[in-house]
Amino acid sequence: MKSTLLAILVLITLNVMGQDSTCVNTDPEDSLVVYTPDFKFKKGIYLTYDDFKNNSPLPLSAIKTDLDSNSIHFFKDLLSHKKIYIYENGQLKWLKNTEYWGYSDGRRVYCNSYGRFARLDIIGSICFFVKVSPMLDFNDAYYSHAYTHITRRNMMDPGRKTQADKYIMNFENGEVFLLNKKQLANLLSKDAELLNDYKRFKGKKDVKTFMFIMKYNQKYPISFLK
Repeated sequence: MKSTLLAILVLITLNVMGQDSTCVNTDPEDSLVVYTPDFKFKKGIYLTYDDFKNNSPLPLSAIKTDLDSNSIHFFKDLLSHKKIYIYENGQLKWLKNTEYWGYSDGRRVYCNSYGRFARLDIIGSICFFVKVSPMLDFNDAYYSHAYTHITRRNMMDPGRKTQADKYIMNFENGEVFLLNKKQLANLLSKDAELLNDYKRFKGKKDVKTFMFIMKYNQKYPISFLK
């Protein structure tokens, strides 16, 4: 685990040093900006994946709550409840904590998997995150590698040990996969040269994995609306 975190920190540092924010559009109110790790996301809740992709969350003003929205614990406290209340088209409605894609506190982005939120540690054409969840019991749980579906009776038992699983996400369509050699190669296959380099590269598994995620992200940058 320590080697994984070290690999991530080193490669993220290289990524920051190797990129500059670039406006694709001159209109300051509606401009696309090439993503870099210092990009400022709009605060709010993403009802859908497209809300994240378009940097268009439900704003804090549309959330009905007595919590202090300026508190650093605002989202943690808000989303600890099983449901939240929001205003949509002038109507008050409630959402279960499994019914929205995620949220941003302005600096970081968190995706939702059945009420558990994981920070996107790498954001790019290939995103990366680690999800901490109860140890799976395959005798009483349905589990999908593609979408991290876990039945509720297996999720919330406080007596279960936890496990940390690594995932990658295709920014183009929001599909999520367990991080393994096959799934990463599938995403890298868009670039035959890079895929061949990945297959030939010899080195520690974690370093190799994150090195090629970063190489791919640098070669195929993504953009967000300001």
